Amino acid sequence: MAIDESKCSEAVVESMSTKFRLGAPEIRVLNVVEFVRNSPEAREWGFLVDLSKVFEAQHKKAEEFVKRVAENLRESGLQATTCVREGDAKTQILDVAAEWKADLIVLGSHGRKGMDRFLLGSVSEGVARHATCSVLIVRAGKN
Repeated sequence: MAIDESKCSEAVVESMSTKFRLGAPEIRVLNVVEFVRNSPEAREWGFLVDLSKVFEAQHKKAEEFVKRVAENLRESGLQATTCVREGDAKTQILDVAAEWKADLIVLGSHGRKGMDRFLLGSVSEGVARHATCSVLIVRAGKN
């Protein structure tokens, strides 16, 4: 289960909690840290910034996030472990799935269209095209 801190990832977690019950296979909760210079952590440190400190803050935040999500899944009766990787999200999701010999990759879709999708790409689309196992893309409900 690859997630970030977006609304679409909330839908992924909710979907996993309601669709899978006791006895389900173990879920690996993955978050990929893609360093972004304009992240909240980078802005917090100001103009002259030690990028390693920003990256470290992003990594720590990701670890806390996946730990919290895994705990929530365990409270729902599911088995869950955590994993944080750095780099390109699509590549890392595919690599972790291959290393773990995953049967299913579950991730959300931001629902980007048009120029945003062209410029930012689609992680879910890339994962679906290149995965060697099944992929479930969960879409967040419309607000």
